Amino acid sequence: MVKRALEGGRYVWSFKHPTIRDAFASLVAEDPELLDIYLAGTPPEKLVHEISCGPSDIQGVKVIVPSERYAKVVQRLDRIAEKRQLHWFLTYRCDKDFLSAFLTQNPTIFEQLRHWGAYLSAFSEVALLGRLHECGLLPEAERLVFVEGVFEILGFTLDDGFLKRQSLKAMFTPQELKKALELVEDFLVNRLDDEIYDTARNFSPKNSGSPESHFDTISSALVTFQKQFSVDPIPSQAIEQGKASIREKIQELEEEYATPDEDYEGHGGGSLSEASGDRSVFDDIDE
Repeated sequence: MVKRALEGGRYVWSFKHPTIRDAFASLVAEDPELLDIYLAGTPPEKLVHEISCGPSDIQGVKVIVPSERYAKVVQRLDRIAEKRQLHWFLTYRCDKDFLSAFLTQNPTIFEQLRHWGAYLSAFSEVALLGRLHECGLLPEAERLVFVEGVFEILGFTLDDGFLKRQSLKAMFTPQELKKALELVEDFLVNRLDDEIYDTARNFSPKNSGSPESHFDTISSALVTFQKQFSVDPIPSQAIEQGKASIREKIQELEEEYATPDEDYEGHGGGSLSEASGDRSVFDDIDE
């Protein structure tokens, strides 16, 4: 049921077929004495989708790893090549004790978590930073790096990611949050028209989907900020104007890229003989 193979310069044991691993995972859930075999033999990319290190109310979890096995899981995570997959596991399937154990063995991870940019919601690094801060495990220096990075982004992009996720919003002090919203207001009043124009100009039927979906990101951000500035007349007016402008651009793009009806004779498409050259499909009949 298992095989020994050379991976990364060392021999490891793994199950010969995924179904064997799945069945074994079910057995492990009922017999913790088999847990070490399961943790050692399951590929780490599969492991992170089958276990949790703390949370017990997650759909799809086959094995809840007890705290005395956290060190073994941390060792297996070193072999995950896809960092986004690792970030997802740490963010959603681990408790504070596991995260603390992981950071002890991986103190340089904070350098990796600095690689993110505009549209915060798209970055797994950002979600993990929020989770670490939520657990009281994010150093103040890293928190400040994140906040300053958001300030920089808000200078040129309408990004509502820092408000949509509560764990990120909590990373800001009241003064820092005020500054962030001031940057957003400045963008809404002075740069929103250009943003909408550039978004429309970059539309491509082949790569952008429909005109409406092409504006989803900016439209969603305007909804978020409309709630935030509901009692502020100046940014609220800018948002309303922006929403109206987006509707106009969508209509223009739909008209410009509308799929024409099939051409028929007598409806602007030319005759059948024109469509197939000088010879008509009826020539043989006439002859």
